[in-house]
Amino acid sequence: ALALVGVAFVVTRPAVASALFTAAAWTKVWPAALVGVLVLLRRGHRGAVVTGALVVTGLIVLVDVLYGGAPHLLSFVGEQSDRALQIEAPLATPFMWAAALGVPGAAVYYDREILTFEVSGAGTHAAAALSTPLMALLVIGGVVLALLAVRRGARRTEVAPVLALLFVA
Repeated sequence: ALALVGVAFVVTRPAVASALFTAAAWTKVWPAALVGVLVLLRRGHRGAVVTGALVVTGLIVLVDVLYGGAPHLLSFVGEQSDRALQIEAPLATPFMWAAALGVPGAAVYYDREILTFEVSGAGTHAAAALSTPLMALLVIGGVVLALLAVRRGARRTEVAPVLALLFVA
């Protein structure tokens, strides 16, 4: 909800949008991608966008530390690296079909530690390992294409939603 409210401020108040995206990202990471889009495409407002994100992050970290959460502040990073392939990942699609068709060893299960559905079976660990570098290549390619489009005359307001969709997806 915070990210959606932030979208309403992208054009008129990019620092407010950035602050809202950052606050939302401390709950679920994907809104941080929208801060990235603002940094890339809001010419003349990059300082305000970064400042908005840093102020909110500083406040959240301060409150977390004051209430004893410092040892767990970045725990989500380790949890993300140790997890299996989540069902919403594009690379999980063939494994979802395998589980649905009853292929031996293929299954969908609920990980109670990180509260998400994941797939298991032959090849899921390789697909999970491949997903991060593949995602990085796609994001880098998208950034390059977006910046080339802007350089060739595309309006930033047209490029931003496509880049935001790429980042979030």
